[in-house]
Amino acid sequence: MIRKILLIIIFLFYLFPAGLFSYPSGRVLVLSSYYPDFKWSADTAQGIQSIFESYPAIHLSYEYMDTKKASGNDYFKHLYDIYNIKNINTTFDLIICADNEALIFFKLYRYKLFQKIPVVFCGINNFTTDDIKGFNNVTGVNEQTDVKGTIDIAIKLQPGINKLLIINDATETGERLEKAITDVAEFYKGKIEFIFLKGNLAEIYKNVADARKGTAVLFTVFS
Repeated sequence: MIRKILLIIIFLFYLFPAGLFSYPSGRVLVLSSYYPDFKWSADTAQGIQSIFESYPAIHLSYEYMDTKKASGNDYFKHLYDIYNIKNINTTFDLIICADNEALIFFKLYRYKLFQKIPVVFCGINNFTTDDIKGFNNVTGVNEQTDVKGTIDIAIKLQPGINKLLIINDATETGERLEKAITDVAEFYKGKIEFIFLKGNLAEIYKNVADARKGTAVLFTVFS
């Protein structure tokens, strides 16, 4: 609901033509971090579409970065070259950055590729103001995980926990979650041992299968 309200406000501010009662029109680019058949991406696209379908004069374009398979500066440079060719004659009125990798790409190439086009972000894990430092016309929705609350519920449901196995990956989202969990771990120092499992699935399965009594498993993100 918050995301929907935010997008509507952005429409009213940026996309309305000069006449107050004119029908809104324009072009919107959705820059998605992942791939279209990834459920999270599909749900995000559905949420965006549910708002824009009421505005048929607004044209939506999607670009999927597929960063679950490749990421980093070299990969982003290739994406920049592709997007520069594809969108060189296209003027967008708004850009939606979905998830962390899209926002990182935006920060690297905003003025080369997007100029001063307004940007709305969503699904940014553990957002801080440094993520958009130095940029104007940028706003969005923070995806904040209640790490301590989750661990406290696990302790309540499973008394006697002395070890926590955390399954996550080495993506931008995984690294942010690892930092957030590491910060929270101080509250349980001397009581619970935190172990991060970031290897291949076979190793993760073995570690979980060999877990003894008093061990809980926290699944965050894994690709």
